[in-house]
Amino acid sequence: MIRPATNKEGELEYYTELFVYPDKQIVDVPAILIQEEQFTRVPEQIGILYTQVISAINTKHFLLSGAGIRMIIEGICLDKSILDGEVTDSFCTKRKSNLEGKINGLEGARFITPIEAKILHEVRKIGNETVHRLNQPTIKSLGKIMQVLTKLLFSIYELEELDVR
Repeated sequence: MIRPATNKEGELEYYTELFVYPDKQIVDVPAILIQEEQFTRVPEQIGILYTQVISAINTKHFLLSGAGIRMIIEGICLDKSILDGEVTDSFCTKRKSNLEGKINGLEGARFITPIEAKILHEVRKIGNETVHRLNQPTIKSLGKIMQVLTKLLFSIYELEELDVR
């Protein structure tokens, strides 16, 4: 952005104001708001996405975080080959390939429980508000959502290979 300013002699000068995003940390490293879990069996791309979402939250980029939480759910569906699922409205039941249908598809394929599906639908709604309306989620809601998604990743990927002997 070009801004006018007056120099010492009273003459009008113009200077360019430069903004760098994300904000450059000059002195302090931001406090970690959410601790990242270490997974061994989560697919690489989902693990990278999980790490990036936590990084976005910890650097206070909440709009990007809101989009990222949706992407984690989409990534799980993609990895598990869930392309659609049944969605019931007031008139009928149809198979839909949107995220609502995919979450129901995860439940139908028994990757998640009905309670987890209900929670993921709430997460989906928050993600929709971010992606489609640019409503910024709060740090409190993002913290709770990441707890849910962390537990979900653990139960879908890590429990499968857990040796309790």
